Amino acid sequence: DGTYEVQFASVPSEKCHLSVTVGGHDVAGSPVEVKVVGGSVITAVKQEFNHPSGSWYLDVVVGPDGLLYCSDKSGQVTILNRQGQVIRSFKVKDGGSCLYGIALSRTGNVIVSDHFNGYISIYTAAGEFVRQFGGIGKDQGQLSGPCGVAVNKEGHIFV
Repeated sequence: DGTYEVQFASVPSEKCHLSVTVGGHDVAGSPVEVKVVGGSVITAVKQEFNHPSGSWYLDVVVGPDGLLYCSDKSGQVTILNRQGQVIRSFKVKDGGSCLYGIALSRTGNVIVSDHFNGYISIYTAAGEFVRQFGGIGKDQGQLSGPCGVAVNKEGHIFV
C-alpha cells in the first residue's frame, strides 16, 4: 500500500535522528527526530509514498539522478523526486498491467516487466517506447508471468 515501517533499538539519549534511505538517498520525511525515553525503547516511524491514482507501487529503482522510478499495478511508470513529488509519469504500451519489476539501463532506458501480459518493455526515461519482447506462453522467447527484471553493466536483461 506504499507505506513502510522502520523499527530500531535506541541507545540512552534524549534525541536520535533516524534516516530512511533508498539507494543512498533520503526518502520523503527523512531524517526524522525521535525522542527516546530510556535506552531500550523501540520506536516505529511510518512514511508513505502517495500514489496519484490511489494505487500502489510494485517496484522502485533509484536512478543515477537520485529520482525514484516506480512501477505499479495499473501499467504506469511514475518518476518521483526524493520528497515523493511526481516529476512525470507514463503508461506502458498496450495498456500493460501489473508491472512487477522495473530497472534502469546504463543508457538511461526504463525496463519494466508486465506480469499479466508476459512482456518486457523498454522505454526512454521520457516514456517513449523503444521495444518489447516476450509475450504470454512457454515457447522459446515467450514469458509466463515475469515478476522482476534486472540489467547488468553490459546491458544484458535478466528476467
